[in-house]
Amino acid sequence: MSQQIVDELRRLKRASGQLEQPKQPKIIKNADPTYAINWADLNTYALTSMGLVPILLGIWALYNKLDDLVPEHFKSQTINSLVHLGTLMLVGVLLVGLLLSLVLSYLSIIQRYYHFKLTLRGHELVTEKGFFQRNTITAAQNRIQAVVLRQTILRQLFHLISVQVLLASTATTDEDNDSLVILPVISETNAAVVRHYLPNLPENMPRYNRITRGGKWRLIRNAMLEALVLVVPICWFFRPWGLLSLLLFPLAWLFGWYAGRNAGVVWDSRLLFLQIGKHLHRETYVVEQSKIQSVTLKETFWMKSAGFMHVVVNIRQGNGNAAVEVRYLPTAVGQQLYDWYR
Repeated sequence: MSQQIVDELRRLKRASGQLEQPKQPKIIKNADPTYAINWADLNTYALTSMGLVPILLGIWALYNKLDDLVPEHFKSQTINSLVHLGTLMLVGVLLVGLLLSLVLSYLSIIQRYYHFKLTLRGHELVTEKGFFQRNTITAAQNRIQAVVLRQTILRQLFHLISVQVLLASTATTDEDNDSLVILPVISETNAAVVRHYLPNLPENMPRYNRITRGGKWRLIRNAMLEALVLVVPICWFFRPWGLLSLLLFPLAWLFGWYAGRNAGVVWDSRLLFLQIGKHLHRETYVVEQSKIQSVTLKETFWMKSAGFMHVVVNIRQGNGNAAVEVRYLPTAVGQQLYDWYR
């Protein structure tokens, strides 16, 4: 039987009602908006984390503890053995240590946000996550005090952001600083997704009032002075190996430059936007005027004569306070912000 005849028979049966019409997919109009992280996003989030730094610091702290317990002759014998292995072997040991730290950081994030899901149920945000232990956290929208957009320097290069909210009461003892991660990682081009769960956010982020070149220079100067306080005693008491601490100076310059480049404020009729950069992390706070606890202006005699001031915005966080400080703003901008708040 030809295909033409088969098609004609089906047409006739369908016209007579003997052949059922194909079923259409069900559309649930009142379904709760849900976001589920995919593996690509989760891998990107884990690989662009700065979690390597605290792991290395933990290893260093552990080494210092062992340094007090291990006999001196055993340490000397071990160091001599490593020296005789040669430079290439030492570099190999360091690379293995770094690789192990990266793997630990990666696995830690993967298990924490495994199958992460965010659901909006009425006026409550519900998150589910975890591999070894599945955690479900519920936070009412009316308890949200501020929205925080976080980026490491690596995620800025890839145009990725993490979205957290500061809550007026503790969401869970596992969350740091009474904040709740509602989107671990999302592309800046898809940031409109955030408005499904946080409708008070604007569609487009505004342009900031940045600190001036003089303010940036002062942030770099402060970072270099802090490094100097560490480098001088290290070089003196741990010479000649202490000279390696001189590498802290270019790192301090980078920290100061990054802080100055990413600092700024802007506001509209109801929202205040604060942006700060510290330790190669950029944080953008979005807070409604009615949720601000207080605004404080700080200036020394020298800052006043140079036309700078620090602005501290206090936001309720849990049962305490989150103080967001934008440093070395022009005096006129800081005063305008204070007048807007009043």
